[in-house]
Amino acid sequence: MANVDRKPRARPALRCILPVVVVSIVSVLGFAFWYTAGGAAWRGAVAVREARFIPPDSLEIEVYSCNGAPQLQVLRQSGDTVELEVVAFSTPLRGGDDCLDLLTIQVDGPLTAIVDLHTGETIELAR
Repeated sequence: MANVDRKPRARPALRCILPVVVVSIVSVLGFAFWYTAGGAAWRGAVAVREARFIPPDSLEIEVYSCNGAPQLQVLRQSGDTVELEVVAFSTPLRGGDDCLDLLTIQVDGPLTAIVDLHTGETIELAR
């Protein structure tokens, strides 16, 4: 048997691990960029905490976001019932501040029921 010079082969385990390491590094860098530059915030539906009817035609809504620039996404009124969904920025990884955002919208006349489409719950009107 002659001693044949063979090229050393890359280990199979190394070939499998390298793509995982590269993807992991890129993911961590992407997350770090999003967290620091983007403020770790994204816009999405938020739950309604409380609602008050202000005569003659305004509805004041408190939502679970803090300085999140809430906006009305969906508003459907049928008689004295309103269905709504509010979106706002949230920062779940930073815990947010201890506050609520307030949103005032115009409705047609007095209301008896508010349905939060995000949670599916009926919100009682505060007095």
